[in-house]
Amino acid sequence: MKNWRKAVLLGAVIFAGVVGFNMFSIPFAIAQEGEVQRKIAQEEKAPEEYELKPMIVTAEKREENIQDVPVGITALSKMQIEDSGITSIKDLSLQIPNLNIVSWGTRRCSYIYNRGIGATNNAPAVGFYVDDVAHFEWGTFDIELFDIERIEVLRGPQGTLYGRNTLGGVINIITRKPENRTEGTASLTFGDYDRRDYRMALRSPVIKDKLFFGLSGVYSERDGYTDNDFLSEEVDDRESISGRAHLRWLPADTLDITLSVNGENQDDGAYPLGQLDKVRSHPHHVSYDFKGKHESDLYGSSLRIAYKSPWFDLTSITGWQSWDNEDSADQDFTPADFFTSFADENHDQFTQEIRLASPENAGPLKWLAGAYCFNEDFDRDLITDFGVDAVAAGFVPALMKNLSLAQFDNKGYALFGQVTYTIFDRFDLTAGLRYDYEKKEMDLKKFMEMGGMAVPGTEFEANPDEDFSEWLPKFVAAYRWLPNLMTYASVTRGYRSGGFNESFVDPSDISFDPEYSWNYELGFKSSWLDNRIIMNMAAFYIDWKDQQVIQLLPTGAETSFRNAGESHSQGFEVEMIARPTTALDLIASFGYTDSEFDEYEDPIAGTDYKGNLTPLTPRYTYNIAAQYRHPLTGSIDIFGRVAVNGVGKSYWNDANTLKQDPYELVNARLGFETDHFEVYLWAKNIFDAEYEAIAFEFPGFPPLGQAGDPQIFGITLTGRF
Repeated sequence: MKNWRKAVLLGAVIFAGVVGFNMFSIPFAIAQEGEVQRKIAQEEKAPEEYELKPMIVTAEKREENIQDVPVGITALSKMQIEDSGITSIKDLSLQIPNLNIVSWGTRRCSYIYNRGIGATNNAPAVGFYVDDVAHFEWGTFDIELFDIERIEVLRGPQGTLYGRNTLGGVINIITRKPENRTEGTASLTFGDYDRRDYRMALRSPVIKDKLFFGLSGVYSERDGYTDNDFLSEEVDDRESISGRAHLRWLPADTLDITLSVNGENQDDGAYPLGQLDKVRSHPHHVSYDFKGKHESDLYGSSLRIAYKSPWFDLTSITGWQSWDNEDSADQDFTPADFFTSFADENHDQFTQEIRLASPENAGPLKWLAGAYCFNEDFDRDLITDFGVDAVAAGFVPALMKNLSLAQFDNKGYALFGQVTYTIFDRFDLTAGLRYDYEKKEMDLKKFMEMGGMAVPGTEFEANPDEDFSEWLPKFVAAYRWLPNLMTYASVTRGYRSGGFNESFVDPSDISFDPEYSWNYELGFKSSWLDNRIIMNMAAFYIDWKDQQVIQLLPTGAETSFRNAGESHSQGFEVEMIARPTTALDLIASFGYTDSEFDEYEDPIAGTDYKGNLTPLTPRYTYNIAAQYRHPLTGSIDIFGRVAVNGVGKSYWNDANTLKQDPYELVNARLGFETDHFEVYLWAKNIFDAEYEAIAFEFPGFPPLGQAGDPQIFGITLTGRF
């Protein structure tokens, strides 16, 4: 690790010297030419060299300039993703105001919260899409991000166009597709904790203008950040291999067909959890008697057909996804033999969406209509072993196993439409509506086992089924005061369907109700000084009913879901990017969220949480970055980026007894670039800030926690053709 730090320090010195030379010698040379020559040089410089290029997004199911979309949205281009060093959704969350992604334990555990709305363990409240195909299971969110064209993050309910379980927003991942140009990249990354990361991508035409293919992949591994002092070995090591392939066919100028397949295998260590007070006093050290592991396989495919006619655009997206996961872990996270858990999960889903939309440049009326259906099968076997210390403590009378075998079958369909009418070329009125229907079934068997035999009197079986449906409207008014200044107001409905509990204290709690929200939003989007400055802002108020909350049960690390009554979330986001010179970009964003329970009594703890802040929601988030890219010689550019990411106070539990204090992360990246080769030195969490990745407590046990990622240094080499 020390060698990496020396290399980065040396690189920083070199970079500072070169930047200093450029920053001070160039203005000095210009000054020698006199004031007149400086003005002439500025006038001759093309305005587009300063202009921040508009981002084209598909957030509302059609291609639009992001500054024309009346919704709180942040989009990152391919270059912004690479410049920021984003390779995971946790990296992404640091760039987006009011987005908090809690990634802890294994890559199975990633909770996404947007404007205070999110989910833990049950159905997600923020939609996650890759190339228009939804990921229903939150265990599949933390995948390798590679060969990405752009990432779009929409804030607030998106039910009209995206449907159920998007009341907190949507994250869209759009991968790069092959075209006529042959191009390829290969990169190597080496870093602390023996990190090794190998990436490649290749795109090329097979038949010019007709048939194209693309291949990309990643192999990544590292040692663990955390040591298990009891077992004298690392806990959270990681290894994964991922791949993606595209085959694109253009049989006619009006028809675009793309077949995509992808896969990822993860083979990781287990949960680096320990008693919270010890995690805070001695980070990245735990002590328990069973190591555990995480192994998963994710496979998927999609077929996208896009047809353009003079009267309408037709899009069909067919998706299939399969996820198999095995987890084992010490569930008491102590050297004692209390509880050990084993999970075997198998998830399959099929989705189909068909859309008709008005063609581009169709006049003042834009419309979109569509239909959607899905089928989801999910089997989950959970086994908890009660060890000798559990027997001694009186949890069970003898060595036993607790088994929960659940099968879920979910089916649904939706019909949706949205219309926008423009008055006087300035005033847009939008109305949308979606009908969402879902049928859920569960086949649950629970029993205790001793010596391989079921213990009489412990069996429980249930086969509940329930239908859920909801109308999801949307109303937006947007006014363009100037070509570069728009204000908007919107009212949207959010909805998350109900479901079933596998674990509960009382069998009457086997089901929980849907969750609803109304989101009221005001915002403006603007650009100034010939697009050298872009500044956007949105303020929101969310009225939230029947919030689905997780409750920890005193039965061996199990959880259950209930409805909390009423809550509200209010706040704002501000984003800005400025280009004062052709070499320098200044980036800043700030998000504030006040999210509270208005009505919520916990029957298990016997506590009223009214007035408490909802968990996993920082009061504020901010991102401040400066990025410098300038020619060093005729063929070599120098690049540097420094970013500070701040996270405000938050709580880990409904009772607000487990608090995360504010913290800041400082990241940096510097290097040299040519047309075909790049080298970067980078660092994350430079000042080794200490914070928790997660914290929680089960009744009868001390609080548990996991330390956030430590200080990390590395180097990345990239070749392009």
